[in-house]
Amino acid sequence: MINRKVLDLLKDEQMPKNKSEFDRLLKSVRKSGANIPKFSFDSMILTQEQAIEALSAIKIDPHSSFYFLYSKIQNFPVRRYDELHNLDQIVELKNDGYWDDEYPGFSNSFLELSSIEGEGSFFYEIKTDHVYDVEFSLMDDFVSGKIKPTWKSFNEFIEWYYEV
Repeated sequence: MINRKVLDLLKDEQMPKNKSEFDRLLKSVRKSGANIPKFSFDSMILTQEQAIEALSAIKIDPHSSFYFLYSKIQNFPVRRYDELHNLDQIVELKNDGYWDDEYPGFSNSFLELSSIEGEGSFFYEIKTDHVYDVEFSLMDDFVSGKIKPTWKSFNEFIEWYYEV
């Protein structure tokens, strides 16, 4: 179960449940004077319904804390030193297969949770719910299983990330 303090921190980041709720919110924001350009609703994950479809497509366990948070949260406020990707970014990176050229099948096992712009990144292991903090110089060791998970669950990771 997700820590109540984490849920409280993220309460303002929840996605609308469906397209009609999203449309009502968008209309309200535009009515208040915000200039929001036109966009294709289906080109982004904007609702909980879309998030659930995306999580199912990438085979995330619906009972996991990863699924629970990413099916509800649009953006994760930055804490610690790395910004966590939103679900759009995670799905795009998985489908792009960025790591698969060097490590075939990588995207079937791991999801990149943070930017690769620094010295390393956080990776989520789909089958185990483990999270790793990996320096890029250690990617070969990571992929070959020589590195132990930094956190035994996504829940432990998110508690660490938000310092609760």
